[in-house]
Amino acid sequence: MAPTTKSYVSPAKVCVGMPVYNGAKTLGSVLENITSQSFRNIEIIISDNGSTDHTPSICKDFAARDNRIQYLRQARTISPTANFNFVLQKARTPFFMWAAHDDTRDLEFIEKLFNALEANPKAILAFGDIIEYLDGTGKPLPLNFLNANRTPVQRLYWAATSQLHHLYGLWRTQALRQITWRHVNWWHDTPLMMAAAISGDFLYVPGVEFHYLYNKRPFFDWDRKPGIAGLFDSMLRATKRGLDLCSLVWLSATTVSRVAGMRMGIYAGLFTIIKVISQTKTFVANRI
Repeated sequence: MAPTTKSYVSPAKVCVGMPVYNGAKTLGSVLENITSQSFRNIEIIISDNGSTDHTPSICKDFAARDNRIQYLRQARTISPTANFNFVLQKARTPFFMWAAHDDTRDLEFIEKLFNALEANPKAILAFGDIIEYLDGTGKPLPLNFLNANRTPVQRLYWAATSQLHHLYGLWRTQALRQITWRHVNWWHDTPLMMAAAISGDFLYVPGVEFHYLYNKRPFFDWDRKPGIAGLFDSMLRATKRGLDLCSLVWLSATTVSRVAGMRMGIYAGLFTIIKVISQTKTFVANRI
């Protein structure tokens, strides 16, 4: 891996926040991708959520070679959402982008999205095309996240029932900070993205790609233990999943209410229920 020594012009205009936990397998290539972006005027804040693999040494090595990187480690492991919020609050720039430890993007990704937001002051988010990788094979993933021509209710419905990869686009920092984002154990990005969808316009920037590594994590699937103990364990897990889904509905409603009022919050809760029913009906049909 070639040394990264290029510096940026102060002050930085874009903060890349990377919340990471045990990401050593792909972290090096992702950091190489971020530090090689054509847009040099960035700061990179890494929050290590108590990793037990080689994540710390990889981060420290990059930070020693690139003065744009700040490596921080949590004293104790916190929720993923709290770690996402942590890097957001550390940002000192007008624009912000989250970066996961296993996704990459074209080297002009930040530059093109930055230029789009600069040219459209009413927009709060810019994103491009998605290439999704499943078992090593990449294919385009259509995602019509444009919302300028949608009513607030339509924006909420789309955000509740669609994939939300544009979370990893380029944001106006202040717009994100106006949303109270609390943790839920599944689909934790739904409350945030519903609130963001009615807070401002989303821009589509063609010709720049985000490369997303699909993670197979079925919500209701787990290794079934044999016997009565296994049945009891499955009942406990199913109960916990049910409580998680109730929390998702409640947090979606309250998160949206804070930015758009109670009426929109009620819509958000109803649309999240639709999401839950849609995602769980196959499991109910096949397993109960």
